[in-house]
Amino acid sequence: MKGRVDYNRLIITVETDGTISPNDALKEAANILAQHFAWIADEISEKEIINTEETESTEISKETKIEDLPLSNRTINALTKNSIKTLAGLLKLSNEKLKDMDGLGDKSREEILEFVKKNDLQLKD
Repeated sequence: MKGRVDYNRLIITVETDGTISPNDALKEAANILAQHFAWIADEISEKEIINTEETESTEISKETKIEDLPLSNRTINALTKNSIKTLAGLLKLSNEKLKDMDGLGDKSREEILEFVKKNDLQLKD
């Protein structure tokens, strides 16, 4: 099997009882399969819409723990290591203090600033 390169080929053997031609049987099977995939795709889309609505409707209070915020693990870990435990604690920081914080890089800082802006919050001046 080493060096085999004919993976772009599909061979299907269709056997019927004679009441339908092999071509028609394959077409019908393909249509049924396409319908099933369409139903699955619709279910996935509906679940994504529901999850998006749930995420948008979640209210964030200043008592919300840092680990419950929609931030990356890296950002959460850096904030936790710097004794920031709640959103209120985060909002007490200035942009300059974020820059000087150990373990918090530019991407994490940008992620925090984006989160603050998106939720109509404000860091300390």
